Amino acid sequence: MEQHAPGAQSAPGWGGRREPLFPGAQRALFVDAPSGIAGDMFLVALAGLGFSLAELEAAFARAGVKLALAAEPVTRHHLAGLHLRAELPHEHVHRGLADCLAIVNALGLPAPAAALAERCFRRLAAVEAALHATTPANVHFHEVGALDSLLDIAGAALGLARLGVGQVYLRELAVGRGTVKTAHGVLPVPAPATLALLTARGVPLREVAVDAELVTPTGALILAETAEPAPAGLAWRPLASAYGAGTREIPGRPNLLRLTLAEPLPTAATEGLIHRELPLLRCTVDDMSAERCGYLMERLFEAGALDVHFRPLQMKKNRPGIEIEVLASEDAEQLARLQGLLFTETSTLGLRIAREERVELPRRFERVQTPWGEVTMKVATLPGGDRRAAPEYEDCARLARASGRPLAEIEEAARRAWAARREEEGAR
Repeated sequence: MEQHAPGAQSAPGWGGRREPLFPGAQRALFVDAPSGIAGDMFLVALAGLGFSLAELEAAFARAGVKLALAAEPVTRHHLAGLHLRAELPHEHVHRGLADCLAIVNALGLPAPAAALAERCFRRLAAVEAALHATTPANVHFHEVGALDSLLDIAGAALGLARLGVGQVYLRELAVGRGTVKTAHGVLPVPAPATLALLTARGVPLREVAVDAELVTPTGALILAETAEPAPAGLAWRPLASAYGAGTREIPGRPNLLRLTLAEPLPTAATEGLIHRELPLLRCTVDDMSAERCGYLMERLFEAGALDVHFRPLQMKKNRPGIEIEVLASEDAEQLARLQGLLFTETSTLGLRIAREERVELPRRFERVQTPWGEVTMKVATLPGGDRRAAPEYEDCARLARASGRPLAEIEEAARRAWAARREEEGAR
């Protein structure tokens, strides 16, 4: 009998939207793990999608580690898959975070892939430190510090980069039950580090009637650092699929992990939309007057801010304060000006800068004539090609002051003028 883990039914929003794994990467990778996941299963499936294991061998050779890798065809429960055969040097060593990062650095991976591998080890160190009541720098990895796990994590990062994967979508993850023998003794399944990694991301789990460890710490780590839920209604074109095989046979189910490489397609709801990742600046203060806030907002918009928000919040020492949020463009000089204003016009001692995806409608500006003068209309094109327009406030306010007419009357006249022009164009 299969059971869903608590909270799995309410998990459609787990994880939150991630930025693309690599700059410019457009492809999607769908992960189906009805029999769980291990690092070697993930890596060999990437090889089945076209990633060269020889490139990974060469990377480890640069780090002074000679190994031989091959993707061998096998069957699991009468279905074909690939199993990773790895000939590695024999070793007895427990590595820490610094040791693993040094090896990653010596591999000479492309910078985005190296950064992903480093994030994986830092995430694991934080989890292990919490489990063992120590610090990340003092953690000693056991299973994940071994060469085979280093191979899986570095290989996953390099393979995703080489395949041009921007988003990893997890559709199903099964976990087993029972216990597993570890360096810390007999522990329940999922193992503590595995469960902590998945819990931190809120990954929905499905328990199956298998008394074995189906999700390894390395497999959980790869998912925790890369995966998110697939958006509802996502349209995509499959490019290739591959099945990574686990080592053992599992009664009643094929021990296979399926990866599908895909190309997302525009839908009626998304076609024509403009996607941009923009810098988002945040700081908090507890000593600014309303007048100073108003002045700051004016200065920020004058400096090119795309949006400015003030939010009330409760700060340290029970002090009421505000969070200032500024959305900037990609222009480096403009970003520097905005940072300077936040430091000079507020009392903050530091800023947080994140990147946020912004989805925009294509827009242009048109001029229309009203009985009181010209008004600029901002015209947006909706998905599907329809358009809508809104009069610019500054023009309408200027004409209202000059004519003595109500602002709403000026705005409505501008809308009517734009609608009449559109009808004339459609009739031609």
